[in-house]
Amino acid sequence: DTASPFEGMGAAREAFFPIICEASMFMILILFYMLTQELSFATYFSESNPLELWKTAGSPLIFIAIAFFIILLTENSRVPVDDPATHLELTMIHEVMVLDHSGPDLALIELGSYLKLFFYSTFVARLIFPFNMGNTYLNICTFCGALIVVYTCTGIMESVIARLRMDKVPKFILTSFALAFFAIVITLEFVK
Repeated sequence: DTASPFEGMGAAREAFFPIICEASMFMILILFYMLTQELSFATYFSESNPLELWKTAGSPLIFIAIAFFIILLTENSRVPVDDPATHLELTMIHEVMVLDHSGPDLALIELGSYLKLFFYSTFVARLIFPFNMGNTYLNICTFCGALIVVYTCTGIMESVIARLRMDKVPKFILTSFALAFFAIVITLEFVK
């Protein structure tokens, strides 16, 4: 049915869950500021050797990688936050917004969701595999391999874990906040 209230309900959910993720993103940004003394993710990724940060702050970065993977699942409406293959409109988050669209509009919405997944996967891949081989082709191959690992982990999560109930989703998202907070505590206490 076009103009049904389901699309608005899904859009409200799609707007609410990323708001909860914002707190985790700010905590991650604070941690990167503590480690690099710069208020930019670009500083971490443009370092000549980001492996030095892994040597000095490895355990907080593991927490941050897990927290950002939870954000990846949430922002892209993947299982356990949402089930893209469901047929129940009441439980949909992202897919309910595209029910009334077809043709070029649907293509642009799908392209946007693919690009968002690529962006978050790129961030996680670069965070987990911060290698700089010195050769452009080796760097591209390493980056593609890291993306394949992140996509495989996303697929494994979707295969192993069932979708959470709507009242459990904010708790799952706040797990990323707790991990980022613990990473900051570990950094304050043990790093530097």
